[in-house]
Amino acid sequence: MEKVRRVLILCKNPAYIAEVKKKYKPQKGDEEHYFFIFQYALDWLIFARDAETPPDFVVVDLEAKKCKGYLFLLKIKKIAPNATVLGVKLSQKNQP
Repeated sequence: MEKVRRVLILCKNPAYIAEVKKKYKPQKGDEEHYFFIFQYALDWLIFARDAETPPDFVVVDLEAKKCKGYLFLLKIKKIAPNATVLGVKLSQKNQP
């Protein structure tokens, strides 16, 4: 039986979730957790740190990463060292 992938999706805006999901190609049975950077930046860190098993797949909306800088990615690597980190560049038409 295949292991459930724990996917942490860090997104700038809830409206982008559909597009982010299109790019990361979810697999059946993925356990997805969404955090919207500006409202809950600390919540996702606490979630990932306290989770019994850290996420093994992290999807980062690059617009959000820009706002938080590279410390952001270092934090991800610190709390989820074995995670695959995928940066998703969203198309310009969806930018507010």
